[in-house]
Amino acid sequence: FDSNINDYLGDFVRGDKKVVEIDGMTIYRNDDEKRYSSVEELLEAEDLDILYPSKLPEGVRVTRITTGKDFKGEDDISFYTNDSNVSFKINTSTSGHFIENANTYVHNGITYYIEQRNSVLVASAIYNGYLYSVSASSKESLFLIINNLKESKS
Repeated sequence: FDSNINDYLGDFVRGDKKVVEIDGMTIYRNDDEKRYSSVEELLEAEDLDILYPSKLPEGVRVTRITTGKDFKGEDDISFYTNDSNVSFKINTSTSGHFIENANTYVHNGITYYIEQRNSVLVASAIYNGYLYSVSASSKESLFLIINNLKESKS
């Protein structure tokens, strides 16, 4: 990295800059992040036509939902749970990179590409202009979430 990285990041953290370029890498600061405590609160506040998890594995609950920009500056909705292995994410980027030989699962006409990433399974799909990503530690939990995705405007 450039020797002036502290200067770049200082401006970034203080809020003087929203985007910083460092050695060919672009970093975005997300000033527009909004937080919600439930799916109902999110859907009441935002006019979204999305799929969302209506059922989670036993003992797992949504602790917060954030909306804003991801590190590439694209719109992002992240659902956080009390289980670090279970997550749900929606992104406006439809440039998902699916592994060629990934297992696939089709539910309600949507094809999910499933891959193992470290200790979790991740299912990714593109639907209605959004890239969806579901993570869970077991196939049973992953399929439970996918099979219970509900449309916000149905």
